[in-house]
Amino acid sequence: MRRYTLTEGERSVTRDLCAEHGEPVEELMEEPPEPAEAQPARKAAVKKATAKKAPAKKAPAKKTAGRPRGTTKTMTVEEIAQLSNPQ
Repeated sequence: MRRYTLTEGERSVTRDLCAEHGEPVEELMEEPPEPAEAQPARKAAVKKATAKKAPAKKAPAKKTAGRPRGTTKTMTVEEIAQLSNPQ
């Protein structure tokens, strides 16, 4: 176990990490420090998230006119006979 302390401004966090979890921190410590001039340029390169506009909504398809649901068609005996025996 090793103890790592991260500090940003007045805020500070200390953690005890095993070798496996401390490896990324060790890698950061091995990197050469960036020159003071390069640090502001790096922050400026961060892009702001732009709000994406939602695509325009399409109008719903028009329904064909038909018989309303739930109603039955009234048929005469002759019409039923024609449907049973088409000639």
